[in-house]
Amino acid sequence: MCRWLTYCGDPIYLDRMIFEAKNSLIHQSLHARLSHVTTNGDGFGVGWYAERNTPGTYRDILPAWNDANLRSIAHQIRSGLFFAHVRASTGTATSRSNCHPFSHGKWLFMHNGQIGGYERVRRKIEALVDDRYYAHRLGTTDSELIFYLMFTEGLETDPLGALRRTIGRIVAIMRENDIGEPLRFTSVFSDGHHIYAVRFATDDKPPSLYWRETGKECLVVSEPLDDDQGEWQEVPPGQVLVTERRGELEILPFAAETGERADRKKRKTPPQRGSRNNNTTPPGRRKSPKKDAKKKKKQQKNKKTEKKGKKNKGKKNPKRRRKNTQSEGEPREAKTKRRKAPGSRRSTPPPPPPPPPPQGRGGGGKARATSATEPASARQGAAQERQAALHPVIDAGVRIIEFLVHVADAVAAQFA
Repeated sequence: MCRWLTYCGDPIYLDRMIFEAKNSLIHQSLHARLSHVTTNGDGFGVGWYAERNTPGTYRDILPAWNDANLRSIAHQIRSGLFFAHVRASTGTATSRSNCHPFSHGKWLFMHNGQIGGYERVRRKIEALVDDRYYAHRLGTTDSELIFYLMFTEGLETDPLGALRRTIGRIVAIMRENDIGEPLRFTSVFSDGHHIYAVRFATDDKPPSLYWRETGKECLVVSEPLDDDQGEWQEVPPGQVLVTERRGELEILPFAAETGERADRKKRKTPPQRGSRNNNTTPPGRRKSPKKDAKKKKKQQKNKKTEKKGKKNKGKKNPKRRRKNTQSEGEPREAKTKRRKAPGSRRSTPPPPPPPPPPQGRGGGGKARATSATEPASARQGAAQERQAALHPVIDAGVRIIEFLVHVADAVAAQFA
């Protein structure tokens, strides 16, 4: 497992903590005391804040004890907030892009631990990282992936909330894929003013984490830098240490946000009905009074409509009931009289006139009788009239057929 330290206080030279302490980070890279792996020789890195808002970094793949440039740089650089890390790989390649600390914008991040079954869930976790941040990923470690997923979850506006949601999403994916190995996560990150150090694991063996505050100096380390056990305090499992430059230090409970709660915060959707937390305004945004008033008015209108619907539920429409009281056999006039109230000013409109009888073929002739009582002689006369009208058509058809036969005979004689 990796070893790291974080310093915050009056500016000092980096070599004081990295090289000169009794159990310095260089000594831990060769003989770690509180780690399963005693040698941490898969690279190293330092990151520091100076006069600029963004941090500087120096990382390399050589073992920290064997890099002359590291000793020279640490002897010259003074900083009031810096990170240092020696790496023991958990399976990914030994390359400069995989060395800690990682930086993006004003943030520094380093990590000790691992995601259980990382190769099986790596692709699904990578899919959660927003494209804006994924393009900055250079290495293949789970540590760097966690770092950029924290940005996706809102690191720049809500650091602790982003960390909780990030760990919660990773744990959920591990459960979905039946990963039996634990997630172990001891990490520190900073924006140059605040420091957040967390100790967490899904089992009962989170990597070690200690802190010490003396005067204006605060140290957060993987293991103590000396043998003075009275000054070093262990950060309990499931806790996060928060401090700032020349500010107060506090230790708070830490728990991963899993399931629907983490998804809801990520989507910035309101909580379900009955939830205590109804404040869904994203950090840095203010609620619009006009929008709230419109929303409230719409909700009140919907409630009134809902209550009215419940009140009238089961009651018949009075108009329908009145219409149903009329018997189907009654004539129209009787129905009209029943609907008309005594003394009403409304008058019942007269029934529409009967349709005119159908006209004959000429349009102005006498109408044909179509009822069942029509005389048989009249029906025979009408049939004769229709047959007489068809005779000219039949004669014309016969003449056309004869002409076509004549033409066909002439053509056949020509080619005979």
